[in-house]
Amino acid sequence: MNITMTLYTHTLTYISLLGQSVTYRIYQGDGLVFEQTDLIDKLEFPYVIQNTAVSINIADIYRIEATISGTINDISAGVTLFQGIITSRLTPAKPNNVSISMIFTGI
Repeated sequence: MNITMTLYTHTLTYISLLGQSVTYRIYQGDGLVFEQTDLIDKLEFPYVIQNTAVSINIADIYRIEATISGTINDISAGVTLFQGIITSRLTPAKPNNVSISMIFTGI
């Protein structure tokens, strides 16, 4: 199946982000069924992860986590900057669209 994820965040101040990556994981119960990390060339919200192929064989409720990590204002490297979790019903053999609202967890 294919999944498209849209990541939304709300920040109260301007944040200069460098060297970002996004990691997303899909869990069925406690078991990890998918994980992928992508580099982000330009971070603009909403950030859309288009049509990622995911091997899911059972229609079920899944937990989807997204984490954006990187450097903030040249201070810290590799810190988690944004994080979001949602549960959603995913169905094999059809496109699935998921929206995740993320919170700022950085410095």
